[in-house]
Amino acid sequence: MLYYCGMRYIVLLRGINISGRNKVSMEKLRNILSHEGYQDVKSYLNSGNIILSSDDEKKEIYKSIRRVLKENFDLDIEVMIIDKETLCAIMKHAPKWWNDGKDKYHNLIFILNGYNTEAIYEEIGMADNDIDQVMIYDNVIFWSFDLKRYQKSLWWKKTASKGLAEKLTIRNANTLLKIIEM
Repeated sequence: MLYYCGMRYIVLLRGINISGRNKVSMEKLRNILSHEGYQDVKSYLNSGNIILSSDDEKKEIYKSIRRVLKENFDLDIEVMIIDKETLCAIMKHAPKWWNDGKDKYHNLIFILNGYNTEAIYEEIGMADNDIDQVMIYDNVIFWSFDLKRYQKSLWWKKTASKGLAEKLTIRNANTLLKIIEM
């Protein structure tokens, strides 16, 4: 049996398969990426989480996936690529409150290439500690919010607002834990 030992990458597609917009068949995308030479291509959920192995540099993977999305799905969307090792290191720095408690929803905000994490944090504004908890680590922001009062959250409103939402992609803790296992 032939074993492949390339770097494992997590590819997060921003804004696909939401309310009927930016439709991408994960099965079709997996097949195309496998045909492009990526190894052990998997997906999780229908929201743009791809896991693959490659010897290519992240910059080359980024260009390749953007091209595949444009040529096969007519989409010009942002793509976040992070190697599994880096994602695991980020998760080890999660604050104690993150992913703790069923009354809260836990997210990791990935800041897309070319944008500054601190500037994004300032653009969103101070968190209301009664509703939101946030912590910057490297180029991500750990964010948890009270499930019962999320509609009052400034962070909830701002992260979905036009002009800001395009600078980031968000995944919840459960999705990230599943992705790491793949």
